[in-house]
Amino acid sequence: MMEDCVSVEAIFNVLGTLSMRLTGQTFLICMKDEEGNISHVYPNDSGVTWINHQGEAVPPDAGHQVSGDMHCP
Repeated sequence: MMEDCVSVEAIFNVLGTLSMRLTGQTFLICMKDEEGNISHVYPNDSGVTWINHQGEAVPPDAGHQVSGDMHCP
């Protein structure tokens, strides 16, 4: 019997939806991968968009912009 599990993407999308409804802004999540690279996760209705730590802009409807060293430690 296979256990049901929730994907990380689904959890991020729920967080994004909740933050949008509560604050009017989408939650931007800072993540570090196994190699130590920092990425920003922008949850949205169609999935998760990864934003690299080099300063790529988040899609305009997110209300956020990531640039330079503006990421979590």
